[in-house]
Amino acid sequence: AKSLLVVGSVIQPSSVNAFVSDASSSKSYSPSSSAASMSRGDSSNIDKTTVVYQPLSVSVSGVDVPVAAWHPTDFKDSTTATTLQPLDSYKHRISVQKIGKKLAGWNFIPSFANRNFSLKPGAQNNLRVVTPTQQQQLPSSPVVILSHGYLGSRFDLYPLAEALASEGFLVLSPEYPESLADSFDAAIIDPSSGEIQTIIDRDMITNQLLLTLKQTWK
Repeated sequence: AKSLLVVGSVIQPSSVNAFVSDASSSKSYSPSSSAASMSRGDSSNIDKTTVVYQPLSVSVSGVDVPVAAWHPTDFKDSTTATTLQPLDSYKHRISVQKIGKKLAGWNFIPSFANRNFSLKPGAQNNLRVVTPTQQQQLPSSPVVILSHGYLGSRFDLYPLAEALASEGFLVLSPEYPESLADSFDAAIIDPSSGEIQTIIDRDMITNQLLLTLKQTWK
């Protein structure tokens, strides 16, 4: 990755600086040089009418945490083009149970009250969104991490993610524990004692995301 921008969430600066210094061998990281690098992104091979979406995950304390990824594609590569198919929708879930518990302390709402939604890709940006038939290697592009707010989800900022991807950015949006999607249990239970051993938080997820990006995905 050439540079890193985090939108919406405060994480440990040391983790971000370590990631950027390892990822960029040509220059050290500073806010001004990062912004300049991203605005100058090389778009010569980017099809700005099409972006790729990949549903990924990172393992945090043994729990699979969903991560939505958007990035540009190069249709000059015919091999890549044949492995991509149009994305019909983003599958979005809202846990009414979690809303009741978090906002009112209610524990009696049944699971059938939860709702599933389909979000239309590309509609707000006039873009074509495609998805690979199998996971592809992520591009070496400037990285933007989108962090949703309290009771949000990894799809809250998907129009922004699509727009950034069309301009050459790799955009990653992790699901945090307070997400309305309620896609994982943040409390890690010790099987021997039955007590809570660890509670997964935002920093743990973001730090593992950066580590996975640096060591596995790139």
